[in-house]
Amino acid sequence: MKTAIVISGQMRTFARTIATLKWHVFRKLENPVFYVSCADDANAASAELLRKDYPEVHIEKVTPPALEEPPLSLADSAPYAITPTRTPGIGPLQGILRQHWHMSRAWKFVMETGLSDEVQTVVRCRADLHFHKFEMIHPVMSTDAHTPWWGNYGGVNDRFAVLGVKAAKAYHETFDVLPQLLELGCPFHPESLVAAALEHANCNIERDLCSEFAFRRENGEFEHMVILPSEMARYTAAICAHPSFYTTTTGVAK
Repeated sequence: MKTAIVISGQMRTFARTIATLKWHVFRKLENPVFYVSCADDANAASAELLRKDYPEVHIEKVTPPALEEPPLSLADSAPYAITPTRTPGIGPLQGILRQHWHMSRAWKFVMETGLSDEVQTVVRCRADLHFHKFEMIHPVMSTDAHTPWWGNYGGVNDRFAVLGVKAAKAYHETFDVLPQLLELGCPFHPESLVAAALEHANCNIERDLCSEFAFRRENGEFEHMVILPSEMARYTAAICAHPSFYTTTTGVAK
């Protein structure tokens, strides 16, 4: 079996985060195959670092288009505030649209390049994630979407996920169903939209990944994981209800 790792958007600090990704994530994946659809900017060349350690690496560099933004009023009902983008000259709505556009483009790149029948698991990963901890989950069914238990903001954490193939398609093609989701009343809010896209495709969302990471910014700073009280309560309740599910191979509770 193989595992497809899909990386999309700006490579940003990938040259710095790749060491943590290799140690905490990539080495735990079975026969990883990389699909990178990255913004054609000054950091795009860092994607080539993957070729030093992995035999199957596919890379494309693209220029994201300027996208028509929806009315700002559609963000009024968001469960949490939208985080401003760090890209100069790009507003928060445009930033969300470009993220979803590039995830969709990345999945199209996967399909154009060819997804082996040996791939049963797909990992969605941002390039600027500095990992502290990750434990792979098995088995992963085609409609399963395993996301971090934290950083959901009313939807699902949209930075990292372990997905079945059908769920990966729904997750990455959130942009493709955006008009339908907004028509149904989903707020224009990144985490909410990804969750709604998965639900729209009848996928099974499990907020159960043991994964801890920070954003690594270009100035060297870290934006560490933020855990909401409701997420901590839910995670604790899940451990109490199913303690065997949240144990390591040594039998010690996480």
